Amino acid sequence: MKSKELEILDHGKKISEAELIYLEELIGAKLPFDYREFMLENNGGRPSLTTFSIENFGEDDGEIAWFYDISSDDTNGIVDAWRDQLETGINQHLPIAYSSFGDQISMNFSTENFGEIWWRDDRLSWGNRSNANAYTKIANTFNDFLKMLKLSDVR
Repeated sequence: MKSKELEILDHGKKISEAELIYLEELIGAKLPFDYREFMLENNGGRPSLTTFSIENFGEDDGEIAWFYDISSDDTNGIVDAWRDQLETGINQHLPIAYSSFGDQISMNFSTENFGEIWWRDDRLSWGNRSNANAYTKIANTFNDFLKMLKLSDVR
């Protein structure tokens, strides 16, 4: 895997502090500083570096297609992803990104795991998205997760 500087392509429209506060009120928790800064600068988007290693998964790499944005007119934004996840009974993870295979990348905001980044393997959660075995911690912070991203070998 080649190393390269991360760029966020096709990012969402600029958002305000008030829109972040709305999201925090919706989920009932403050967002970590590093993620707030990312959203204020980019508001989601497609990363130029799209793969990351997942510990204990052998040679499998995780993949990210898109970071969710905050948008009132987008039915596939972070607010809809949050509401969809609530229906499964998962209420301590905010979906922040997804893969092209249906896997979800989320941020934990429980007191004991605040700010950690988790991956939900869609193959393990098919039919039961609250399956705890489908979730794997991949980074301690959002910035740590961004540093993990690398170019894909697939061309």
